[in-house]
Amino acid sequence: MSNSQSISIKFGLTRLILINSGTYLEGHIPLDAAVSFCGPNNFGKSTGINALQFLLVPDLKGAQFEEYTIEESRKFYFPSTSSFILVEINTPTGTCVLGAAGLGPAQLYKFEHFTYQAPLDIAHYLNEDKSIANYADFKRNMLVKNGVTISSLKSSDVARALCGADNEKQLNLGLVPVGSLERFKVFQRLWLSVITQKQIKASDIKHGLLQVFSLALSVHNEKQFEELRAQAFSDYDKQLIQLNALRDSGDDIRLLSEKIAEGDAAVWELHYLYLYIEANTATVRIDLEDRASKLNEKIKNVHEHQGHLQKQVNGYRKKVEQHVSEISRLNVWLDQHKREVEEKESTLWTSTGHILSELESAEGHRDSLAAMVKTSGNYTLASVRENLESVRRKLDGIQALIDGDPVLYTFISKHWQDEAKADIGKLFGNEIFTLKVGSLGGNEPIRMEDSADLFDVLDPVVELIDNGLLKYNNFELDLNALPAGKDLSAFDQQQLEGKKIELLKEVKHYEDLISTLEDLEEVKGEHQKAKQRCKEITEDLNLWRKVEGDENKAKDDTEKLSLLEEEKRELGILIDGLTTEINQISTDHAEDIAQAQELNRQLSELTDLERQIHIPLADWPEGVPISNYSPDDNLLSNMRRYIQLFSSYRNLVRDCESLYMQIQNRGYRSERSFESNIEGYNHLLQVWDAIEEMETNVRNQRLAGYYTIGAHYQGYLQDYDRLDDEINKLNRVLRGKKISNLKEFKILIKPNEKIVNSLKAIVEASGALESGATGNLNFEGVSVDEDSIEAAIKLIHRAVSNSDEGDIRLEDLFEVGFHTVNKDGNTHVHETLDKVGSTGTRLPLKILTMMFLMTHMVSSSKGRNDISLPYTIDEAADLDPENGRALIESSRSLGFVPLLTSVNPVDLASYAIDLSQAESGNGKAASLVVKPEHWWAMERKEQATGGHG
Repeated sequence: MSNSQSISIKFGLTRLILINSGTYLEGHIPLDAAVSFCGPNNFGKSTGINALQFLLVPDLKGAQFEEYTIEESRKFYFPSTSSFILVEINTPTGTCVLGAAGLGPAQLYKFEHFTYQAPLDIAHYLNEDKSIANYADFKRNMLVKNGVTISSLKSSDVARALCGADNEKQLNLGLVPVGSLERFKVFQRLWLSVITQKQIKASDIKHGLLQVFSLALSVHNEKQFEELRAQAFSDYDKQLIQLNALRDSGDDIRLLSEKIAEGDAAVWELHYLYLYIEANTATVRIDLEDRASKLNEKIKNVHEHQGHLQKQVNGYRKKVEQHVSEISRLNVWLDQHKREVEEKESTLWTSTGHILSELESAEGHRDSLAAMVKTSGNYTLASVRENLESVRRKLDGIQALIDGDPVLYTFISKHWQDEAKADIGKLFGNEIFTLKVGSLGGNEPIRMEDSADLFDVLDPVVELIDNGLLKYNNFELDLNALPAGKDLSAFDQQQLEGKKIELLKEVKHYEDLISTLEDLEEVKGEHQKAKQRCKEITEDLNLWRKVEGDENKAKDDTEKLSLLEEEKRELGILIDGLTTEINQISTDHAEDIAQAQELNRQLSELTDLERQIHIPLADWPEGVPISNYSPDDNLLSNMRRYIQLFSSYRNLVRDCESLYMQIQNRGYRSERSFESNIEGYNHLLQVWDAIEEMETNVRNQRLAGYYTIGAHYQGYLQDYDRLDDEINKLNRVLRGKKISNLKEFKILIKPNEKIVNSLKAIVEASGALESGATGNLNFEGVSVDEDSIEAAIKLIHRAVSNSDEGDIRLEDLFEVGFHTVNKDGNTHVHETLDKVGSTGTRLPLKILTMMFLMTHMVSSSKGRNDISLPYTIDEAADLDPENGRALIESSRSLGFVPLLTSVNPVDLASYAIDLSQAESGNGKAASLVVKPEHWWAMERKEQATGGHG
């Protein structure tokens, strides 16, 4: 390999190493000069370049790994705890390493940042056997063998160290010295656009311009438009609400005035009536009470006499009620006795002795029949017949065995050996196999030794048995597990004959029992009839005895009934006489009673009206003189008038309150509080009289709001002009950069004319108001076009309503355009860089624009530019050679190093790395090995002496 032609740099990245990461087992990539990555597609060119995002975008926000997610990319780059991505950085304080180490599958393929002060040496990451060390062993080896402490970093620590912001580790790598974490995030977005070659839109450049030049712009109040407008027009809105409320409430205010006057008159009359009522109530009450007392005493005596008579009437009526109840009871009992006598006479008996004799005879017959039933036991005719049938079936079976077994045993012993006989015995003994013995219609058994049918049946079964296991299709039967069967080698004739005799005895027993039970059914029927006859005779005996016992009582109750009826009639005559006397007393004293009732009514009404009399709700009306008032002489009439007038006045108060509330609901609010409602009402009427003065104040408040909004947005227009100046400075720098097929290129700020003109109208009006005011909020002599200002504010309001930010921002004032003049002198203005020239022209313009913005961020933060960062030129072979060389020269001067990717090497680079020739590793996914000896040093063809690299 020839010597490197890298350009010496003061600070920045010098090398990138990937260990067991992505497609690389070990990958060394120079970062201090242009590098040409060449090789087939999907061979690892982008893998090495994209790995830089893990270090320069430590929180991976905004990072892009082509079509893969962040989680998939972590697993790809950090498959194990022996996976590393490392860069060597030259800093003002020396050489250091910034790295990211995999934490393995157990930690979901996450990684940890670290740094240490020392040159990057691949040997530090290898074990003694040259295998790759894991992260824990690497840190321990660096401390023990090299005395170097590895500092673990959080993603926020890395970001702060890269941009030089304050951090817990007090670490400053000086790589992107933009001064603050917020500006570093902007720098990251710009750098990601040139390292990942993502599409750069005009909106990206617009956002970048605002962020990059933020130090040159004002720091605006973060107040949102609606908040600003609410504050600016706060007093105006309040006053306008008051004014509109008064205008809309004119009828209610006039009605309120009328009701207040009506209420004053009512209060005047209430006070006069109240004085009259207080002066006369006691006298009238004494007179009524004296007259009522005399009459009430007289009527009391009359009522006492009537009460005495009524008490006698009540006593007589109570006795009548008792007689009526007793008469009813006696009639019921006598009717019942009469029915029982009739029922007794309808029987056939002649005396109670006759009944007792017949009952004794019936009970004897009943008891004899019961004894016969008892001897039959618990048998029923049906159960005995069922038992008889069962015994007969058993008898038939024994007879079949006696007739058939000798022949069967002889036949089996003749044809099969002992083992087969034992198996057949188990089949018969466990009733698995049965044969009909004897013909269906005759009494003679089959002669089995002459029957081929029996052999044809049994022999196939025996053939299916092997060592006690019977198998047929899917059926299996283990005969060894069955109990022993019949012994087919012997026949016990005597035992079967004995069993037959026992069964014949059982048949005889059940036949005799059936005969007895058939006769017993008739006995049971007679027994039931006898029991019923005894019951009927007993009932007749009880009836005769009751009727004979009640005869004397019936005679006594008949006489008592006659006496009660006579006493009841005499009591009725007494009650009628006393009632007539009571009624006559009431007639004689009716006039006194009526007078007493009227006096009592008046006293009651006086008491009731007194409870309803309240002190007047309002004081004596101011300005109303005390004069003579002659009310009606009737106290009760005047009290009723007072109560009616008091209620009317209270309704007037409620009406006034309702009217006042309606006016308030329309927006009216007094600036002061009042001790009483009437004071508030009178103040409202005073305000109504001065409404023209209020209209003048409302206009002054509105103009003051215009002034406040204009003063707020004046800074936006100034920043718009400052930003335009900064863009012009940037264009002057871009004008010095050569792009082969363009004579001129510059970035334009195209104003949003509606918003800008609206802001100008408001700001200009604000200036006019400021210069024309004659005092605090006094714009009487100032003339501005209020319709234009209102239209401008409404336009801004619509723009804000369509925005998520809630306010007009500087970026809302303009859009970015791109002005070009081609080599033929034709001028064009483009809305996006994607329409500027050919691909070979657009790519340098995009990259240069973003580089200038990044460079400006660094230089504006620290006053110098000595950074060195990589960027990507994808498909570099398609780039116009002249544009390519101009781009690389410009990027070098700005501190950026290109990483070019293509299928074949390009001579624009200082180094070439052919990944198709890279050593293969251990056959795993991470297999590429690229070491410094694999780098080609590149020379341009017209300058080289030995051809292309």
